[in-house]
Amino acid sequence: MHYAISASTCAQAWVKGVEYLVGQPGKSAYNVILDVEAPHVITPTDRRAIELLDNLLAQYKQYSIATVAGTIFPQGLYSRFGKKGVFDLYPNVVYPKIKGSSWGRYAYRIVRKHDSKGNLINPLERMVTKLKKQLVSDRTFRAVYELPLADEFEIATYDPENDADRLLPHPCLSHLSFKLTDDNTRIHLTALYRSQYFLQKALGNLVGLAQLQHFVAKEAGILPGGMVCIATLATLDTAGVGGIDVAKTLLDSCLKTYSLESGIQQHVELA
Repeated sequence: MHYAISASTCAQAWVKGVEYLVGQPGKSAYNVILDVEAPHVITPTDRRAIELLDNLLAQYKQYSIATVAGTIFPQGLYSRFGKKGVFDLYPNVVYPKIKGSSWGRYAYRIVRKHDSKGNLINPLERMVTKLKKQLVSDRTFRAVYELPLADEFEIATYDPENDADRLLPHPCLSHLSFKLTDDNTRIHLTALYRSQYFLQKALGNLVGLAQLQHFVAKEAGILPGGMVCIATLATLDTAGVGGIDVAKTLLDSCLKTYSLESGIQQHVELA
């Protein structure tokens, strides 16, 4: 049992996901798959949908889309300090100030982890380094031997040692998988969520994942490709934002915004 949604951008995929969940019994569904063609792109209409959701979240004192996105990738630090902001400043300066809560742990887990020998490693940095080496070597191997790329670029955000016995708070994002296209020019991202709240978290999750994907692509010297986000359980969490009628009003406003879209929109990369 699954439901697949295809869309051009993150905001469009989110709107389609909310529209689907509104019509489901219990306002939830298993294995909702969002397939986003250009996750790093935002149109002016997307920005309006993002603004509508952010206004609702602020009204009910919920975290903003940018704040949720920041739990996955510290885009602000990357914009100001480059990869040093991601690999050094975030885990060593920013994270110690917030580690008392479960908030922000995804961004930390992908840059700090203990290996089987107890050594502290940086999974994201290792993956980017491996990817850059693979890009060079695989061009040679692919041309001569036609070897497919091995599925080596994986980052697990679920930690069995620390998470197995906990019910709450529990990490919802379980795994990240990066894959190169056949021509080695773009990198795709697949993200697996065990559970995802579509009003308070999903769009922020998608934006954060897109920023992470853009970072990996830029640091490797290639382009970001498509993104697939799988929620094994997707829920329309209306309780914290005014109830189902408020959610339907938000959805109607977003759908109206997209229906008024005309001509070719100007595409803007995620900052």
